[in-house]
Amino acid sequence: MTASTPPPPDRPVPPIPPPPPTGRPAASRPRAAVTLLDGGVTLTLYFLGQLIVGFFAAALATVFGLRISGAAWAGVAVASTVAGFVLALGWLQLRGRLRDAVASAQSSHLLALGIGLAVGILGGMATYGINSLIGIFIAPEAPVEQQLLHDALGGGQALVIAVLIAVVIAPVAEEVLFRGVLFRALRRRVGLWPAALLSSLIFTGVHVEIVLSQPLALTGLFVFGVVLAWSLDRFQHLIVPIVAHAVFNGISLVLVVVLDRLGFTV
Repeated sequence: MTASTPPPPDRPVPPIPPPPPTGRPAASRPRAAVTLLDGGVTLTLYFLGQLIVGFFAAALATVFGLRISGAAWAGVAVASTVAGFVLALGWLQLRGRLRDAVASAQSSHLLALGIGLAVGILGGMATYGINSLIGIFIAPEAPVEQQLLHDALGGGQALVIAVLIAVVIAPVAEEVLFRGVLFRALRRRVGLWPAALLSSLIFTGVHVEIVLSQPLALTGLFVFGVVLAWSLDRFQHLIVPIVAHAVFNGISLVLVVVLDRLGFTV
């Protein structure tokens, strides 16, 4: 290189890339999948909360010699169901599984409402049809003995509270726990139909009053549980089985009250 040769231009130094992030931002982290442990614990807490509140109310009535009306017992049923559901949600929140339990597809809520309405009507027709065929061809049974139905027949505040339980509280709580948690946990491990059948079997078995008073009616309820599980898997929106469950319970209450007012035995 001679003195007259210009020096070569300085080459730009490439920027040093930032170090890779040590973890994902909280907003982009995947939801923690619900497990069979979550299913077992949440259902246990759900029913344990109901038992505790119911036992406490009965103990107070006994100690103070209170005569509790049908409406008051219906109010206790509301409190006990809510208490059990809150305990179950608390477990899911502590485990970081609550978002996965209530997760739904990014689709129209209005469309999900319409689908849930259709599933509830068609599923209810299938349930009543199955139970009717059982009564005709196998063995007619005594009417289902459920405290909720007796509360509804009482009218007034008891009826309002019965509707609140059947159409709002029970569908939300049971669909979150049985379909959102239990079915989803089983679905990841054994597939759609085994998960739908097993979760519906457990869902059916916990209806103790029906088990004791009209066990053959559980067949229709079991089929409806399978329909609810299928609807969640098919449409990926928890609103669908919640609305379907609410519609089914609402139709059942209306039929019971109307038939009673017409003088039929229910």
